[in-house]
Amino acid sequence: MYLQPGSAGIIAGNQLLALCRRGFAFRIVRVPKKNPEATKYHAIHEGLLTPEEIRKANRDSLMSVYTLLEAEDVRNRLDRDYINGLLERTLAISRALLPEDYARIYTRLRSFPKVPSGITTELNEGVRRISANFNQKQIAMLIKSYAALSSRSVTTINELVKTFNKGFTEAEVWQLRDISAALATLRVPVKTDVETFYKMAVARLPKYLKTISGDDIGLFVNAFSRQGVNQDEVLYFVDAHAKRLVMESSYRTVALLCNAFARAERHSRSLINAVKERLHTEVDEFLKKRSRGLGTIEVVNVTGKHTETIGKCDSGGKVSNDGQVGDTLGFSTTPEGNITHDNGTNVKMASDSKLPLNLIDVAMVFNAFTKMEEHDLDLLNAYIPWLNHNINSESPTLSLVLLSHSFSRAGVNNKELYIRMAHVLIQRVNTLNCQQLGLVALSYAKVGQHIPLLFLRLADEVIYRGTVALKFKRYEFDFQSLEQLMQGFSRVGFRDHRVYHVLTTLLKRRLKTAGVEDMNGEMIASMLTSMSPNRVDSFAPFITDVIMRTRETTAYSTTGICRVLTAFGKLKIAHNRIVESMLKEVKNRLNEFQIPVLINTLKALARLKKYDLVLIKESLKRCSMHLVHLTPMDISNLLSALNDFGYRNVPFLQKLILCIKHRMEEFDRYQMYIIFSRLAMLRTLDAELYRQLIPRLLLHQHEFNELQLADISMGYIYLLVHFDYLQREWHLQRIAQSLAEKRKQYMPINNQSDERGSHDKLQRDIENLGVVDKCEHNVEGLQESGLNNSTETRGEHLDRGLLDISSSKSYTMPDPATNLSGYGFKDGILDAMLSHFGTKLDVATVFKLQTVHLYLQHIRPDIYSKLSAKSLETLHRCSSVKFALAEYMLTSSSVHREISHLLNLIGTFHRNEVQFGPYLIDIVPETTLAYRVAIEYDGPTHFYAETTMRTAKSILKHEILENAGWKVIHIPHQEWAQLVSTKQKIIYLDIIRKQFQGQPTLASNPSQRMPDNMPQARQFSTSLKRKRRYLLKLNEDILKKQLEAMEQGPSENEQVVKQESNSATDKIADILCTMLMDGKSDIIDIDDGNTVTKDRSSSKQ
Repeated sequence: MYLQPGSAGIIAGNQLLALCRRGFAFRIVRVPKKNPEATKYHAIHEGLLTPEEIRKANRDSLMSVYTLLEAEDVRNRLDRDYINGLLERTLAISRALLPEDYARIYTRLRSFPKVPSGITTELNEGVRRISANFNQKQIAMLIKSYAALSSRSVTTINELVKTFNKGFTEAEVWQLRDISAALATLRVPVKTDVETFYKMAVARLPKYLKTISGDDIGLFVNAFSRQGVNQDEVLYFVDAHAKRLVMESSYRTVALLCNAFARAERHSRSLINAVKERLHTEVDEFLKKRSRGLGTIEVVNVTGKHTETIGKCDSGGKVSNDGQVGDTLGFSTTPEGNITHDNGTNVKMASDSKLPLNLIDVAMVFNAFTKMEEHDLDLLNAYIPWLNHNINSESPTLSLVLLSHSFSRAGVNNKELYIRMAHVLIQRVNTLNCQQLGLVALSYAKVGQHIPLLFLRLADEVIYRGTVALKFKRYEFDFQSLEQLMQGFSRVGFRDHRVYHVLTTLLKRRLKTAGVEDMNGEMIASMLTSMSPNRVDSFAPFITDVIMRTRETTAYSTTGICRVLTAFGKLKIAHNRIVESMLKEVKNRLNEFQIPVLINTLKALARLKKYDLVLIKESLKRCSMHLVHLTPMDISNLLSALNDFGYRNVPFLQKLILCIKHRMEEFDRYQMYIIFSRLAMLRTLDAELYRQLIPRLLLHQHEFNELQLADISMGYIYLLVHFDYLQREWHLQRIAQSLAEKRKQYMPINNQSDERGSHDKLQRDIENLGVVDKCEHNVEGLQESGLNNSTETRGEHLDRGLLDISSSKSYTMPDPATNLSGYGFKDGILDAMLSHFGTKLDVATVFKLQTVHLYLQHIRPDIYSKLSAKSLETLHRCSSVKFALAEYMLTSSSVHREISHLLNLIGTFHRNEVQFGPYLIDIVPETTLAYRVAIEYDGPTHFYAETTMRTAKSILKHEILENAGWKVIHIPHQEWAQLVSTKQKIIYLDIIRKQFQGQPTLASNPSQRMPDNMPQARQFSTSLKRKRRYLLKLNEDILKKQLEAMEQGPSENEQVVKQESNSATDKIADILCTMLMDGKSDIIDIDDGNTVTKDRSSSKQ
């Protein structure tokens, strides 16, 4: 075929081009798509098995996969399904696994997130089956893995430890370290094989202390301390080499060492100083960088894992971070500076001591210092800027709890720091465990940081856990957390009573489940103190039952006794057995009490009405020795106790008043109010002290509350009454002196024949002197003023029974305004106090103001006329209030009821508990006289303890009644107690009856005219004694005649009565009582010195 030349060239060119294309073209190889999963896992690592292969894999294949999983990048790229398939196949062939296989598997499980508990449970069965075949290295790896996985199979661990102990001599130090730390983390009971292991480890460790690192020593010490193992030799080594160990170790290890010493209650000064030095260096670097603007220390969360749990607290509220951090705080038990490989070698990182300071480390160190009572305020204050900078929303909760606890115990109150911590804690309240709730509440309450939102969240959480969530075991409160919550809410004045009811219910529940073994005296005292401001009806029976059940086994400190007694007073718990037991213990341990605690105990006993003369005297002796060291609060509390006891020790009060004068500027308004009101009620005589106190009280008149205003007003009234009485006694003394002079003139001692004429003339002179009736009640003996110390002078005063109340007016007693004009008291204090009362007043305040109104209206009209309109309005408004006093006053005493019954027997019509203003008059008999009669039984509370001196309240009541037109007759309890039979009491009351039924004797019974000074053994002048002997003989003659008549012809009934009589006194009293009942009596009162009967006059003639 013939081709043209052009065509041949074209063909040749195309062939060459095709050849070139075939040489440089890319080929696409198509691979059949058989197993895409294999390609996926081979891309991660060529040695990985596919899920299908894993389901059929044997032991060697599975172990190769576990080996590949050591690489972190491989583990991170695998999904959860792959891991689950691997674990399922592992369980399926578990019987084919060797000991080294279990060690490798558990090591890898530590790196898996959220391993199901069922996996470890089934694997543990295989471990137990071949537990005797593990070597020391494998056992160390297994137990360490258990701690990391929180797998606490005690049986399995004990089997492994038993095997480990058999080859203990071959074990390496790192193995001992890992097992010790893991056992402490898991809280494995120290019994049998575990106890043996720890003993051998402690004995062997000292050989290696100089060669192992500080981080390892920290783990050992902390683990031993956590498990309660005795490690004195190890602690001694740490104490001796503290500076070196602290400087070369990480901050985590430093915190562990401090925590271990705190748990062991060892106070190592060298360790504390070394830690302080390193912490100061760190914070100084932080402040320098901050001041230069170069940034701050970076706080790195090394482990990234924090378990929100807390260690137990001791009885004082101190946190004990139990031993190993891996247990208490949730950190790895291996320090970050050490990397432990499977072959057992330790690769030391070069920057152990250079790791940045962590927030949790600082919190642990401060907490350990707190338990060791090492409150370094300089260090704590220096770290406040560091903490404020590093606390944020990601801060570990436990570190915030420990920091708040440490700062509150040291008394460091930085508002910004507490608010910053509260801002984080408020969002995490539901994650706090029960111990943390108690610590947070108590810590914030102690420093006075009442953050309402925080306490509301805490209260809501407590109410939820104590009601709805009771079934959850993790919400079980122990006694200490309940006590801390009670104390915290009480200190801040939390008013939601639901919280206190729930806490009481939880206490009862805990008591039923745990018993009383976990409760101690301090805890009981703290609970009582916390609940005292918030009365819960069910709390009092509960706590008294607890105290009775623990009384034999629980010891109370002196402070605990004081707190229990104080709380009993506030809660009004009347449990006589407990209080008597406490009182006996106070007396036996009196010298152990610190003075402030002793004073508060006296105050509590006074509030409980437990009077013990020996205790009071011994307490005042101790207080007298320390007067110059008493604080202002101690002085005010001591005066309150003495006033409540009604104990008036004049020498001691004089010393105390002298101390008050010298330290007047140290008292605040509350203490001055207490001092003024209590001294006025104790009737002290130092007018200069009152002149200093009154102006100071006026300066604070706007700051007093209603109760304080009322007490100050009443105190000033008592003050006026007392000094008015003092002036009257001085006048009465001058009268007594005049009487003595007259007696010497008209009644010479040797002239017995002129007795009758001398007496008559003396009587006329007495009538010429004359004293108003108002003076009769005023007999105080002048013991305080020093004007009436001799027995002779007291006899002269008692001789005022000779005075006739209706005598002439040639002499009159000065009025109260005149008597008090020379003292310089500021009456304006009454107007100042009365003008500050509001419109809504308490019932007790109304009673006090009614008393003030009666006194001013009837006795001091000069002050009453000067009151402001507002004060007058307050008094009038209170006086217009009417009460059914029986609803507010205590019921009548048994003696009062007895007197009323006997008055009915002798035919005296009367009424009981008659209201007059704020007072209740015991007995008001019906008389035909122009004046009203009031009979008052004066019990022990009307007199100061161990004296016959009337209290200010008793005198004020008498004065108001007499000036309001009442004739007041007193029956002192001292006299009534001497009447041992009913007949004697009837005779006594008949004498009183004659005074107000128009048949009085010629002179009133001195015991009725002088009720404010009732000595049990009355003393008389010489002339009165002679008349007393004569009248006694006259009465004996009358009684003799009656007895002779009985002997001549007694009836059968009378013979029966005679046989029943036990003594001649009863016979005489029976005759006298019969005569009185028949109205035929001419019996003479032998205490009446001027009695002359008609029979006597006729016989004389």
